[in-house]
Amino acid sequence: MTNLATSTSHNRSSSAWQDRWSQPTVKDLIDGIGSLHRGGAKILVERIGKLEGVDASLVWYGPSWKWTVQYSLPSTSKKPAEVLCYLVPRQTGPMICVPLTESQMEALKARRLRKFVRDGLEAARRSVQTYWGVWTFATDGEAELLCELVRRKHTLATGQPAMGDDPEE
Repeated sequence: MTNLATSTSHNRSSSAWQDRWSQPTVKDLIDGIGSLHRGGAKILVERIGKLEGVDASLVWYGPSWKWTVQYSLPSTSKKPAEVLCYLVPRQTGPMICVPLTESQMEALKARRLRKFVRDGLEAARRSVQTYWGVWTFATDGEAELLCELVRRKHTLATGQPAMGDDPEE
């Protein structure tokens, strides 16, 4: 038997991702993710949000990605704005997309990376001059590995160690 209070609450949360005409909060989107994946999504939101100079915004990306959390570095006098990653909070399995330049891709391949991340980089599709690494994560451990990847991209993009993300925590 369905509990209407639970069912209604779940439907409201899960529909937040799909409702183009009503911008949700990040919390609404995370709450709409299935319980198996919610912890990993929370880890990503928390850790990426702590990186220095990173702006988070909610953007509607159409029927595939719907409401997506876009993490970007603002433009400076020396560099244009750069997207660090996109967190797509699908209810059945959130995914993260990390666009990488050729030089970033080469720098990351030269480092020791865990197989989960390395496999995603090897499978990354290239479009124009950008590699699009996409991962669907199922565990908190995989989310932690993706946080490390985004932290490394932040370091490559800014030329400075990422402050605010302590991998020892």
